[in-house]
Amino acid sequence: MAKTKKRYFVLGGITLILFLFLFFLSSIIKSYVVKNSHDLIGRKLTLDELHINYLKVQVSAHNFTLYEENKKDTFVYFNELLINYNPWKLLSNEYAVAQIKLVNPYIYISQNGDKFNFDSLIPPSDTTTTVQDTLTTETNDLKFSIRNIELVKGEFRYFDQQIDNLLKFDNLNLELPLIAWDSRSSEMGVQFSIGEQGVVKIDAEIDQQLKEYNINFGTKNIQLNSFTNYLKDYVYITELKGLLQSNIHIKGSIENVNNILVSGSTQVDSLLVTDNNGDLLVSANSIYTLLDSIDLNNMRYILDKIYIDQPYISAVLNKDLSNWEHFLTPILADTLVTENTDSIVVNAEEDHLFYRIDTFIVNKGHVLFADNTLNRPFSYNIRNIDIEMNQLTPQNNAIPLNFAMDFNNDGKYVGETRFSIENPLNLFYNAQVSDLDMHSFSPYTEYYLGYPIVTGMFNYDCLVDMTPKKLKNDNHLLVSEPQFGKKTKDTTAYKLPLKLALYLIKDANDNVEFVLPVNGNPSEPGFKLAPLVWKTFGKFIAKTATQPFASLAKLVGTHPEELEWIRFEYTQDSLMQEQRKVLDKVTHILSKKENLVFSFRQESVIDNEIKLLAEKIVKQNYITSKLPNSPMGWKEVKDKDEKFVEYLNLQSPETAVIEAKERYAKMTPKAELNELFKSMYNKRNQLVYDYLTTTKGCKTSAIKTLNVDFNNMPQELKKPGFRVEVSVE
Repeated sequence: MAKTKKRYFVLGGITLILFLFLFFLSSIIKSYVVKNSHDLIGRKLTLDELHINYLKVQVSAHNFTLYEENKKDTFVYFNELLINYNPWKLLSNEYAVAQIKLVNPYIYISQNGDKFNFDSLIPPSDTTTTVQDTLTTETNDLKFSIRNIELVKGEFRYFDQQIDNLLKFDNLNLELPLIAWDSRSSEMGVQFSIGEQGVVKIDAEIDQQLKEYNINFGTKNIQLNSFTNYLKDYVYITELKGLLQSNIHIKGSIENVNNILVSGSTQVDSLLVTDNNGDLLVSANSIYTLLDSIDLNNMRYILDKIYIDQPYISAVLNKDLSNWEHFLTPILADTLVTENTDSIVVNAEEDHLFYRIDTFIVNKGHVLFADNTLNRPFSYNIRNIDIEMNQLTPQNNAIPLNFAMDFNNDGKYVGETRFSIENPLNLFYNAQVSDLDMHSFSPYTEYYLGYPIVTGMFNYDCLVDMTPKKLKNDNHLLVSEPQFGKKTKDTTAYKLPLKLALYLIKDANDNVEFVLPVNGNPSEPGFKLAPLVWKTFGKFIAKTATQPFASLAKLVGTHPEELEWIRFEYTQDSLMQEQRKVLDKVTHILSKKENLVFSFRQESVIDNEIKLLAEKIVKQNYITSKLPNSPMGWKEVKDKDEKFVEYLNLQSPETAVIEAKERYAKMTPKAELNELFKSMYNKRNQLVYDYLTTTKGCKTSAIKTLNVDFNNMPQELKKPGFRVEVSVE
């Protein structure tokens, strides 16, 4: 009996000791770990509570903090960790956890290049390899199950020291009902916050039997400014703003990682991008994309809709780089280096690429174009840009696109086109520009023409109907009442009378209007549509500018040659009927083109004129003294007439042996001949000027008479008459 009692006392004592040990085990473990944490893991940690529930086989910990190496800053923290183990599954050789719950976890990750703030916690690589090999051996036949995994209100901080960027993920919630070695499917739900407003929600389902997974990924109000610093290695950017909304469904294969099918929608609201100069590049009220399907395995990309609402784009040309070239400088530099150092590999699979955009819409767009390459800045707004395009795919040979936009003031540009990606020579284009106020483009006319354009409304209808074999292009241009201002001091202007050309092609209503048809064969080598149109237009303007009398002659029903040169006879000092007729036509032209200026430059052969003047004087003296009552003119007196020769011999016997033409010059003093020529030359100028201004009433500012440089004039100008030039006031 005594032995039995003693046995009970020993058993009870052992039980009591075991109970006390187990009861205080959690406190012992907590105290030991906290006290020796630096020796165990090289970091300081604190833990308020550690509880072990032996009946439920449950472990819980409260207020755990693991510090950084400086022993001050928090690396990892959680308010509560609960692990509920299911020991009964061991009977079937399965490790089972009934519940894992983590409440208010916090983790801070800092990266500086390839170094992280948790590097000191990672064992050396050889130790890791040994442990991994051991685990691999032991888990070949491992059976496990983990149920009810839950993370509540987690916080995650990631700081990239190199780019000085901090990402914050708050309110991180995770629900994972089951992870098991033999589960046919498992589900997971994750939700967390990013920034002040952003929410991310992920629902995933994995089907182990079908080897497939489905992921629903959604975001709401994700602020894009958190990712600005990551873009600075690729573009010159100061600020990226916007709120990302998305609802994406991803279906894929566990075995074939390329077998991914994506659908859903994405939207960016209140987008704004500024470059490193602080200048706004692009903004939009919203950009919405509806994905029909993106099949990465089969290279099929189908977008149901792209909708861009109220986009704004700033395009600025500078003398060195445009604002967009400056913005893309880092990535463009990388591209040039890559192209110079690496060979370009063509992927044969690209032949199987298929893409389609069912609808593309731009609503109320705005483009600000500025040109700082001129002598003074040019700025122009294009507003209310509406674009709609349908069925964009290489297989469509007639992709429809409709557009409309407003220019500065009241100008409009509307049109439609049908084009092909695979065959650009299949093109239909029909568009109209109306009421475009040209005075806005004065910086260009000053730079290239040397004149500001002060008025003019531009209207233009263009039709292009092109196939690979035939081009039909109709251009109808109408500029209402264009007018240039006074000549500027721009040294960049071309030395071409383009102002004159535009003035000459004005009609009676002071408009410039013409129809310019262009035809061609697009299959010919070197064919390009736009250069062909501009070349044809350029030839028309150049011909008008360099051959103004071709246009002026049409106004008065004559030939250009009649207006370009007014022929005179040697020694002529009065206007004849034929010359008056030409000047009358000049008068008629000035009545229609009041701003024209006609310049008359008198040309002649001075030696011939002086010789004939000497002959005229001698013969007129002969008629006066010997034939006073004769109606004969001096040109009717023959050089070999006996009575005239007798007269010459009496007047100048010393010149009797000289040829007649030279004899006349010898008989007249040279100074007198020069004075007579000068008087006759000036009289001719005055005749033309007086006839046009006094007789015909032309403006004095519209008529100029010019003298010729007799010493240096070319041989082809040595004939008497007036060469006519025309210009604009």
